[in-house]
Amino acid sequence: MLLAGSTANHVFYVRTLLSQRVIILEDLPTGILIRNGIDTVVPVAISALGDGGYLAQSALPSNWVEGDVVHLRISAVSDGLPLTQTEKLGEIGVSGSAIASSVRDELSTELARIDVAISTRATPYNFSPGLISSAFATVPKIFDRMLRMTVKLLGEAVSFQNQLTGSLPYLVSGVYQDAFETVTESGETIISTNPICGFRILDLPTYPLHGDTIVARGKTHRVIEVNKDGIAGVTVLLHVL
Repeated sequence: MLLAGSTANHVFYVRTLLSQRVIILEDLPTGILIRNGIDTVVPVAISALGDGGYLAQSALPSNWVEGDVVHLRISAVSDGLPLTQTEKLGEIGVSGSAIASSVRDELSTELARIDVAISTRATPYNFSPGLISSAFATVPKIFDRMLRMTVKLLGEAVSFQNQLTGSLPYLVSGVYQDAFETVTESGETIISTNPICGFRILDLPTYPLHGDTIVARGKTHRVIEVNKDGIAGVTVLLHVL
C-alpha cells in the first residue's frame, strides 16, 4: 500500500523480454511515475544496487487520493537498443492518521450518545442504577463499530475453515500481516516472523480454534494460537503450510 505524501521505494531489475535475464547496464535507467494510466512529472530518483538491481525513489504528492493506481515506467539503453518496462507500485491507501481520525469521530459520537442517555434519564428525580448500566451497555457496540471500520479500511478477503466441524471454507475480511512485533507487559519487544490475522468476531461463522485453516494471499495457514483482541475482535497466530 502506498501513502500520499510519503516516499515510494521500489527495487527493480532490467530484464530481457523472453528469457527474463537480468541486464547489466552501463548507464542508469530513468523512470516516469504513472498515475491512473497518465504520465506525471513527479521526479524519480534511481540508484544502482550491488546485485545488478536498482532502487527507484519518489515523493508521492500529498493530493493523490485513495484508490489511485501508481505504476513506474522504466527506460534504459542496452547495446544501443532502447528498453522499456512498466511495473505496478501499488495503490494509494488510507493513512494511519486518517483511520485514527475516523475512529475518534465514531468514538466521540457514541460517547456523546451515552452522555445524553445519562443526562436525560439519571435526573435527581428519576435516578436508577439500572439506567446507568443500560447506557454503558452500549460500550461494546462502540468497540465493535471501531473494529468494523478498521477491518473495512485495512482488511482483505481470506478463507476461514473450522477443522472441528469440518465446515466448508467461509470467505471473510481479515487484517493480515506477514510479520509483526508486540510489546509484553514487562516492556520487552517481541518480533515474530509468523503471520497473524485479525477478525471482527461477528464476521466469523464460528470462533476460531487451534488447528483451523486460513487461506490468505494464496498461501494456506494453520492457526497455532488464538488471542481475544479487546471486546469485539480476535487475533490468530498462523503457521504457513
